[in-house]
Amino acid sequence: VGEEDQKSTYRVKDDLVVKVNIMEWYYKQQQWEPFTNDDVQIEFSSMDPYARVRLLPQGNGSFEADVPVPDHYGVFKLEINHFRPGYTPISMYETVSIRPFWHNEYPRF
Repeated sequence: VGEEDQKSTYRVKDDLVVKVNIMEWYYKQQQWEPFTNDDVQIEFSSMDPYARVRLLPQGNGSFEADVPVPDHYGVFKLEINHFRPGYTPISMYETVSIRPFWHNEYPRF
């Protein structure tokens, strides 16, 4: 919560908010403009996709999504693959580790 940078390890069932800025080059104006499509997705996967969430436009080329962290631990890939006719493909990923709760982090009853 409140993190601006990516952590190296996340805990099972943590809250994860992903923010991305995407700009588009306009040749005639010779300048970058904010990307305006709303069909960009982010995926949390291991061998198979665990969660696929649509990134919601926040204005000015910013996109944001609440991504559910898997409920089991391991090494996962958080990736964006955006392939649309007329655009250069966007393909980026980050490898993240998901760890289980430590012995003193389980809820007490």
